[in-house]
Amino acid sequence: MKKTLNKIIIPICLIGIFVTQLIVYLQNDQVNFFLIATACFVSPAAIKGYNSKYQMSSFIYYLLLIIGLVLMVMGFYINL
Repeated sequence: MKKTLNKIIIPICLIGIFVTQLIVYLQNDQVNFFLIATACFVSPAAIKGYNSKYQMSSFIYYLLLIIGLVLMVMGFYINL
């Protein structure tokens, strides 16, 4: 039960983050770059937790890391 719940929570939270950010963007034309960056940082762990046999390539892992870092820097730059 614990493994099944653990496998489901992180992907549901990531989907929730993307859906809420899409709704906020459509309503207010604002994007919270910090939440999207967090979703990029957590995505590899969510994929690995959902299917432990899946071997993620290092390219995808580093691509999500770089995208997350760029979004984080953009968030700092825009909010200052």
